[in-house]
Amino acid sequence: MKMSKLKLAISNCIRVPIAVMLLTIMPLSAGQAQQPETGDLEVVEIVVNFEVRKLINRDIFAQYDGFDIYLPLIDIFKQLELYIDTDFRSQRFSGFIISKKNKFEIDLTRQKALAMGKTHKLLSSDYFLMPHELYLRIDLFKQLFDLEMEFIFSTLQVKLPLNEDFPYYQRLKRRQAHVKLETKKEALKDVNRLPRKREYFGSGALDWTISASPYRGGTPYANLILGGMLLGGDLSIAGGGNTITGFDKNEFIYKWHYCFDNNRFLTQAELGHIYTGSLLSRRLLGGLVTNKPQVQRKHFQTVNLSGAPGAGWEVELYINNQLTDVVYTDNTGEYDFQVDIVYGITEVILKMYGPNGEITTERKYIGVPYNLIPKASYEYSAAFGEAQEVDNNGKYIQASGAYGYSNRLTFGLSSELPLSPQPGEKSTFSGDATYQVMENLTTNVSFAPGYTLSIAQNFSHPTMMNLNFSYSKFFENQFRNRLNQIHDFKLSASSPLRIGRHHYGLKYSISWSKFPGINNINMNYGFNTSLGGFYLNYLGRYKISKHSEQSVKNVSSKLFLSPQFFRWLRPQFKISYDHTLNQVTQYGLNLNKRLFKTGQLSLSFERHEITKSYQVAIALKFWSNFADFTSRLIHSDGYTSLSQIQSGSIRFDQDARRLFFDRRNSVGYGTAVIRPFMDNNYNGVLNEGEEYIPGLKASIKGGRQKRFSKDQYYYGGLRPYNPYIVRIDKTSLNNPMLRPTHENYEVFCNPNTVTTINVPLVTSSDISGQVSRQVGDMKTGQGGIKLVIINITNESVTEITTFSNGQFYYLGLLPGSYRIYIDSEQLDKYGYRSEPHGIEFEVEPVKGGTSIEDINLLLIPKE
Repeated sequence: MKMSKLKLAISNCIRVPIAVMLLTIMPLSAGQAQQPETGDLEVVEIVVNFEVRKLINRDIFAQYDGFDIYLPLIDIFKQLELYIDTDFRSQRFSGFIISKKNKFEIDLTRQKALAMGKTHKLLSSDYFLMPHELYLRIDLFKQLFDLEMEFIFSTLQVKLPLNEDFPYYQRLKRRQAHVKLETKKEALKDVNRLPRKREYFGSGALDWTISASPYRGGTPYANLILGGMLLGGDLSIAGGGNTITGFDKNEFIYKWHYCFDNNRFLTQAELGHIYTGSLLSRRLLGGLVTNKPQVQRKHFQTVNLSGAPGAGWEVELYINNQLTDVVYTDNTGEYDFQVDIVYGITEVILKMYGPNGEITTERKYIGVPYNLIPKASYEYSAAFGEAQEVDNNGKYIQASGAYGYSNRLTFGLSSELPLSPQPGEKSTFSGDATYQVMENLTTNVSFAPGYTLSIAQNFSHPTMMNLNFSYSKFFENQFRNRLNQIHDFKLSASSPLRIGRHHYGLKYSISWSKFPGINNINMNYGFNTSLGGFYLNYLGRYKISKHSEQSVKNVSSKLFLSPQFFRWLRPQFKISYDHTLNQVTQYGLNLNKRLFKTGQLSLSFERHEITKSYQVAIALKFWSNFADFTSRLIHSDGYTSLSQIQSGSIRFDQDARRLFFDRRNSVGYGTAVIRPFMDNNYNGVLNEGEEYIPGLKASIKGGRQKRFSKDQYYYGGLRPYNPYIVRIDKTSLNNPMLRPTHENYEVFCNPNTVTTINVPLVTSSDISGQVSRQVGDMKTGQGGIKLVIINITNESVTEITTFSNGQFYYLGLLPGSYRIYIDSEQLDKYGYRSEPHGIEFEVEPVKGGTSIEDINLLLIPKE
């Protein structure tokens, strides 16, 4: 059957609007197509729209023979960034689909294709070979590459479902993540660092707990912890008692703590109930000085990560699953990162993407034990006080120190001197060493003459195993080894085992304690997993106790089973079995139901087979913004009791003169409050007559946001003396003209009190102008041009894009010095230079803001 090209196009496109008809319809004769004859049928070249949802929407050339459509393999693969290697001379095409495991090779001389591990025979009607393109019939994309193309004839459109593993889609996602990372880095350039305010007196926080048993219960009990600031330091006082005996002086505990700023020889001082934290430490009532960091060390060292994958690679650095940096290798093909290593386990991942679709991932775990200190660093503590023990109130001097010999080896010494020794009591000292044998293995050895010799090892690999071992040999010592313990041995292991799709958390531990005439061996083992909609937790125990000539052995098991397919109820079944007695000893059922958003109801039933008794318990927990309330009713063998516990905290804001309540503890934690004000004179200070502007929000990593009246936001749960970055949400204000003078603040919160962050607001200014393009003697506005505005004062960057007519407008400039210019990458891409290259301007601090107008730039083609 033979058709002319016009007849073919008209007959097949009669339903298509004239606007979508291709103007260049060309026949391909057998001589032009480098393939065997296809009969009398002539082929036309048409334009179709190629669409991949959320990814690609553009026109491509295709071939049409009156029955089937042939799509350009090379063009489509390049758009999707799928790797393909072409050899038109030998008519071979090879590459891989997404992964190198999915390789393919098309050999037209042999009329054969190998793809996805399968061999396909090619017919002359399956393809058309052009000088610079290979067209495959649309159905072959599915057969060979699992790319299910759909051709819609009425709209001349080819659709391909989105596969999120397409390299092009992955690159776009990475680019978005990179832009977000750069935006975050840019925002952190504008940080206003506020000095810590030392308060000499401030009443701040109170934690309270009250318990009572109104029905067949005991005596009501109360516990209070008061925290505040005194003489520049933080003070905490705790005590408790009941309604019968009154205040219990044995529970009265107090401590005053002072933090020294910027002093590496003396960082902290304490008075009251203290503890040095060394091997020979005991609780004292006295004073302590130390140079240990006020805030627990996070950073240990900085290491260099480098490599040479080749030119044109994209390398991403992830620290603990967070993207922290990205580089693109140049002609040298090298990358180099400076990585801050912190205490604990740091997961470092390098994801590398090659120019030909290669993907390489390198994963590394770097562990730093908390008892290591950096090389050439030293720490000390010295204390004096009275022992707080039942039968010992003697006075002691204690001292301890540590030195980082290297980043893998730390030595420590500690000593205790009794000032009023008991008969036979002498001064004691101890030494210890911690050595990181390799990144996952750490060894610790300690020795206190006349007291103990200990060795401990830890092996930790998050995806493999966590193994801990310790052994302690004790010597006779009537003051520190009063039970005459001989030795103590402990071994524990846990592993995240995976079998198929199921994960099993395995755990095992054994301990052996020996005393004169007494041997205690305890072994615990178990696992947890999810199977068939059930969460399963098994715990086993093996115990042997030998006393003189008697030996008692007990082997038992516990099984917990929780169905996961009940959304409105969380039941848990449990059963205990005694293998020594060969019988079930206990079984029960727990039911938990969430009540609205602020409560939970629990119901439990337990049956004890040995005593033939049972117990039924009902617990109701209700939590509000100011306190937690828990009531528990228990009925067991005809006896019923009711207990209630309430707990919460109260905090006082001295600046605002207001009290506010919280259900969480407040003593020992800091709280920050954001107070924006209208800075009329632009001096950054709250002056008389300048009003507060409510509604401004912020974000503090680790802080809990709580809204007070009139859109006032507090952020609690902050670690004291620790630096926090407060990120201001400049879009949260109702008035879009107002802008904070700084986007970020660094603050140090005192414990027990409220730290006020005054945020100055000013009326922002605007800028407008036009970008034109030189065309001969004419100038025309150019849309889509990216403009960069740099605040020279704080180095912050703002990017805007011109409208379709070339004009631009931006509202949000703060007083300061600025420079505006056209993005250099865009100029190079389109072959233009800017005249002028950039324009500098000033935004004056004017009440109500100002307008910067007639900022015009001209695009001139490069010669």
